[in-house]
Amino acid sequence: MQITLSEQAEQAVRSLMADGATADQVVEQAIAEKIAREAERAAIQEGIDDLRAGQLHNFEDVDREIRKQYGFSPAP
Repeated sequence: MQITLSEQAEQAVRSLMADGATADQVVEQAIAEKIAREAERAAIQEGIDDLRAGQLHNFEDVDREIRKQYGFSPAP
């Protein structure tokens, strides 16, 4: 696959290549970071939507379930 970058984007890639990375590595890392940010944004939005819909859970219940699920000792 070939892509065309704007001059500004190409300069950014070249400046990151100064650290020894290849252009492919720089672009792959940028895409991976963008995907991760979008996943985080979607998870935050899901939490906001749940909050607005009144889908709330008591902290103590959630804490107890997580401790049980992962084998952590009960809360003091």
